[in-house]
Amino acid sequence: MLPTQHDPMKDDNTDESPIRAVIAAPPELPPNEHGSGAPREDQLQSKLQSRAVVLFTIFVAAGAFGIPLLWVNKKFTQGERIFWSIASVLYSIGVLWIGAVILIWIWENTIGSL
Repeated sequence: MLPTQHDPMKDDNTDESPIRAVIAAPPELPPNEHGSGAPREDQLQSKLQSRAVVLFTIFVAAGAFGIPLLWVNKKFTQGERIFWSIASVLYSIGVLWIGAVILIWIWENTIGSL
């Protein structure tokens, strides 16, 4: 005799017992220097206020689009903000110009070979 298979589309469950559920707790984070496991808002803000992070963002990741991050940073003086803003714009123009020269060279050599 073959065992019968349960049809999930059929609601033949006549069990009236309540459903038991267990709510899982989130994993515990390792404690930071303040004793709690959660990252603190001031830790995140301190990383955003780092001069190195801001300059890295401007010159490696975002280019001139990172200038607002520079201007909200409290660790730069007014003169430094102006200097780094101009440097960032000139750097971004230079990178775009070099990219355009490379693309034009590739285009001319590709068309010339056809």
